[in-house]
Amino acid sequence: MAVDTQPQSAPRLVNGAVLLRSLLIAVFVGTILTAINQGNIILDGHFPESLYWKIPLTYCVPFLVATAGAVLNARDNPHL
Repeated sequence: MAVDTQPQSAPRLVNGAVLLRSLLIAVFVGTILTAINQGNIILDGHFPESLYWKIPLTYCVPFLVATAGAVLNARDNPHL
């Protein structure tokens, strides 16, 4: 007999609405953070190699925070 070892919160993580909302938040917040942190470098016409990892990471952080917040909130408040 198979035992279900999948965590309770996993289905909420793959929920399309949660991922879409997290993606929109990441685009909005990531763009603002990139403009604040790297805008002067980009506007000066420079694009050092370090930006190839810094900019994507700038978008990943708000995506992960928004997704984790949604999953934890759904787990702690199953009636919502």
